[in-house]
Parts: sequence; C-alpha cells; structure tokens
Amino acid sequence: MRPAKRHEPGHLFRLLEQKAAIDGFTRETLVNRLGISYPHYFAMRSDPDKLSAASKPFYRACAEYLDVPVAQVMLWSGVIELEDYGRPRNGTVKLAEQLELVLAKMSSDSQFRSLAPSARDWALTPVSVRLSIAVMYELLSQRSLHETATQEGLARVLKSVADSGHELRRARAA
Repeated sequence: MRPAKRHEPGHLFRLLEQKAAIDGFTRETLVNRLGISYPHYFAMRSDPDKLSAASKPFYRACAEYLDVPVAQVMLWSGVIELEDYGRPRNGTVKLAEQLELVLAKMSSDSQFRSLAPSARDWALTPVSVRLSIAVMYELLSQRSLHETATQEGLARVLKSVADSGHELRRARAA
C-alpha cells in the first residue's frame, strides 16, 4: 500500500497567501486576521517544527479564513496525516476504495441520497476533502439526521466543504 501524500510545510502558507491575494489582502492584513504577529508568521512559515507546534486558535483562524475544517488545516500543516483518521477494518482495502464505498453508502442511504455528490464530482474532489465528508457522513449516519441537523444545514456544510476544495484547486491552477 502506497503511503498517503504528505504535504510539505509551506503548503498551508501557499494556500493562505493565494486566498489573501484573491481577497486583495497584504501579508500584514492576513497575519492580523490570523491573530499572530508578522515575525511569528514567518517563523512558522520557515520552520516546520514551529508550524506543527502552533496553537489550536491559530489552526482555527486558518480554517475559518480558508473556510475548511480545522482538521484539514492540521493535515496541511503536517500535524496529522490521513492515516490518523483510522485504518480500514480490512487492511487490504486502500483509502481510495474505502472512500468509494462511503460514496456508495451515501448514495443508497435514504436520508443522504439527495446530498450525495455525483461520481464525477466525487472523483474531482481532493482526497482530503472526500475524507472530511466521509467522516461527517459516518458520524451523522449513526444518529438520526433530525437529531443532529436539518437537511438544509447538512447540505450547506457538505456543499461548503466541497466548494472550498474546488476553490482551492482553481486558485492553485491560476
């Protein structure tokens, strides 16, 4: 089994700076938004150990600014890896296969069928975003949908996660 791709330390900062450029922000405006000092930002940017030791509020601020889950920021920072979400019960099943099984389960689940992305959209969505959706689905499918969220609220969350992945991919391509 091939190990999951590990993000290099500068990945998070490239994403932050790409979004800041799109938003018309200077780096100073960006660091103020993240709640850290300019020197601290560059220290973390240049030293992976400082980034991996960053505070939870910093990860939250990055997640809020990028409109992604905190776990996604921690993944981009190298603090966690895809394997940290757990191993498949069957050790021979690869992550991609497991995610395809989740899509099939979502598509056949009467409570989630209308929220499940098409196979094409699922294939275009980055693995890390698919994993976030899979984790949310697994958690919510164990309870009644009405106990955890309205269908509209869940649809907004899933759409937001998927859209943020597409926006970041477009920003990288630009």
